[in-house]
Amino acid sequence: LRGSGRERTWVRLGATGAAARRVARSLLWLDAVVVFALGAWWFFGPVIYDDGWYLSTVLNFRTSGSFSNYYIYDAQFPLGFLHELFHFVASRVSTSLLWMRFPVLLMGVAMWALLRWYLERLRGDPRVGMASRVALASAFLLAWFAWLSTLRPEPMVALLSVVVLVSILRFSHTGALGHLTVGVLAATISVTLHPAGVIAVAPVLVAVPTLWRWAQQRGSVGFITLVALGLVAAAVLVQLVMADTDLEKWRQSRDLFTTSEVNRLSWRDELQRYQLLFEPGLYTTVVRRGSVVFPAVAVVVFVTRPVRRQDAGFDLPVMSLVVGAVLMAFTPSKWPLQLGALGGFAALAVATELRRLGLETAGSKSRNRRSVLVLGATVVASVIAWRGGADFGPLTVLEVEFGRGGSQFLGVDLSSPWPWLLLAAVALIACAVVAALRRRLTARAAVDRWLALSGIWAVPAAVGVVLAATLSLFVADAIARSPGWSLPRQNSDDLTGHTCGMADDIGVADPT
Repeated sequence: LRGSGRERTWVRLGATGAAARRVARSLLWLDAVVVFALGAWWFFGPVIYDDGWYLSTVLNFRTSGSFSNYYIYDAQFPLGFLHELFHFVASRVSTSLLWMRFPVLLMGVAMWALLRWYLERLRGDPRVGMASRVALASAFLLAWFAWLSTLRPEPMVALLSVVVLVSILRFSHTGALGHLTVGVLAATISVTLHPAGVIAVAPVLVAVPTLWRWAQQRGSVGFITLVALGLVAAAVLVQLVMADTDLEKWRQSRDLFTTSEVNRLSWRDELQRYQLLFEPGLYTTVVRRGSVVFPAVAVVVFVTRPVRRQDAGFDLPVMSLVVGAVLMAFTPSKWPLQLGALGGFAALAVATELRRLGLETAGSKSRNRRSVLVLGATVVASVIAWRGGADFGPLTVLEVEFGRGGSQFLGVDLSSPWPWLLLAAVALIACAVVAALRRRLTARAAVDRWLALSGIWAVPAAVGVVLAATLSLFVADAIARSPGWSLPRQNSDDLTGHTCGMADDIGVADPT
């Protein structure tokens, strides 16, 4: 530092390079953990019961000549041609569930890459960034474990919604029409996959002020360009919806589907989706409840933010999550499974809001108050999530109960707030001990430091417990299960090419 200006420049560059290498190593480590978790869930994770529904639709093409619903008068789905075509191509190789879920696994890897790319484009201290990266990974895996390892359209919708999010961010930074075009077309394709695909339009709606300013700067040419882009999107929409049908047949198929009460609900019935999520049943597992309540913490942090300074990169995910949830209210069915489409928005909302909290001055009154808010909201979210169970449906783990009154996981009732408050108290004591040993921090400084760290690490730590418990539960069940049929065992047999599925393990009573 005492040398010339050139030497000081080299010193700064060396320090920057070392920091970049540390960040790169942490990213590679985190990437490996995420990909490993996705792969483990692909192999050991349970089946969503609608997977059979969609597989029958794909296989029915060989006899009906169209992607028709075997269970409802052979009616074609009004939406979803591209999604069904995607799985049909995969089924030409094998109809094994292990193989059919493999392209979905690749979607998960691609979705993670886009989410991480988005977060890395935001400003911030690398130390703060590590907490937000872990939060992003944990929130993403939470949504994936809960809803997205399935043949249903939600994984494709979630991936396209993240593509729209990234495209809108790039457009807001560069003003390049190409980025906007990619985002609009991705949102259009998402709308044609499933009614819940409308949530991919949310980032475009959030960016309307940006689009207006962009068009105003270019005068009439800018507005004509937006109109032309809208016409192109409409043409793509019509082409994909009518790819294997005509208008009359499309109307007949839609009418057949709407004869069912569950397919003609309105926004007034949206509460049913969340009632199913919090009532005992298939949708009330810990990880599925957590995929809703933990992103709500990010929304609370955003709403209570004292300084309303706009930042497109930070605001876009959480606002898209809120707008997407509102748009989902207008879908004609209210199954909680559709919440998986919001998984990309939810993961980024958690990560960006925690990073923004970490950028505030440590020890300030605003930072301390908001850290306490995050801790309290995380405890409440954990209590609500752990009152769920482990019943993902038939042929999965049924005997474990996490709800009120006790837990078979570590013998601790995680549905009570006391374990979480005790964990926070232990962390506070640890900070105080470290401060006393160092003799450099006052008691107030130790509390400020504890609040600063707890505020940005509380959510990823709580979600990490949910993820570890859920994944280890299924892995342990697959290993320790008594001889008989299980999905992991069938997946293992599929890899060797020797299996008749459940038929290998059916026992027939001897009539004598």
